[in-house]
Amino acid sequence: MLNVEKPYPPLLKRPAYPASPRARKASEVHINKLMDLVLLRKVGHNEQVEVTTPVIITWHNGKSRMVGDFRALNTYTIPERYPIPRIHEKLTQLSQAKFITAMDALKGFHQNVLIDNAKRLLRIIVHCGIFEYLRMPFDWKLPFKLYIDACVEGLGAALHQTQIINDNPVEGPICFISRQIKPTEARYGVSQMECLCLVWALGKVHSYLDGTVFDVITDFNAVKSLLNMENPNKHILRWQISIQEYRGNMTIVHKSVNIHKNEEGLSRRALANTPENPAWVPQEEHHIEGICVTDKGVQWTKTAISYANFQLKTVKTHHFHQN
Repeated sequence: MLNVEKPYPPLLKRPAYPASPRARKASEVHINKLMDLVLLRKVGHNEQVEVTTPVIITWHNGKSRMVGDFRALNTYTIPERYPIPRIHEKLTQLSQAKFITAMDALKGFHQNVLIDNAKRLLRIIVHCGIFEYLRMPFDWKLPFKLYIDACVEGLGAALHQTQIINDNPVEGPICFISRQIKPTEARYGVSQMECLCLVWALGKVHSYLDGTVFDVITDFNAVKSLLNMENPNKHILRWQISIQEYRGNMTIVHKSVNIHKNEEGLSRRALANTPENPAWVPQEEHHIEGICVTDKGVQWTKTAISYANFQLKTVKTHHFHQN
């Protein structure tokens, strides 16, 4: 059951997100599949629509996934009060069992039936119309939160998720990660250090966040503006590109340093950089695309390096004297 008190807040009627031609085609494929499985239906033009949720298309290994951005709906949802069996009690009851059967279901979330009121709340909007879920969509609740912190000693991050326990929302940790600062990174300013921490943390917990909507919590208020700079330096530019796949799903939230404590200890007592806890993911080998011999000296070298920064390539230069 899904319940929101009326009148519905205006924030729940949201427009579709802008989408590229590739994302539009992918969303059409996903919608057609869900309609063929009778998990989705198209809302008619004469039907009253009070709640619409935009969707996000994410990509991983060439495959797409359609995710509803239900964050606004989560804010106004009234949790259902229903007793949940305790795991240890059920395991105790199974102690004398002779046969134990394990079953799996195709598209587990879609096995949950929705009442009519809930269906009207779970309407998604895309470029080709408004559609209504007939079964529970994937992971409409339980958002992730990624806490990050950086200091001169190291980088730290904590991935949390909110769950309903005993009728109360409880935020709990999923994993903690940290690493030491490399010698070259020790020269970074505070701004670059915080951005580095975000990029590194996203790479480490990608398997959890891929295709999901999540918040990034930081005590450095400038992270959001830095990642949207129009003329960034080479480090910021590379980091901007590396997190593009998360842009539509990620919201950066500032939290005061006085209450931003759960990952500060991780950054200040970071784990050593070892093969089991690498500081970075090894990059692909750099391939030689061409060789140029010139006597232009320093000026040509500056031009080549400028080109390399723009193209995100590595250029190795040698200057030969005229003689």
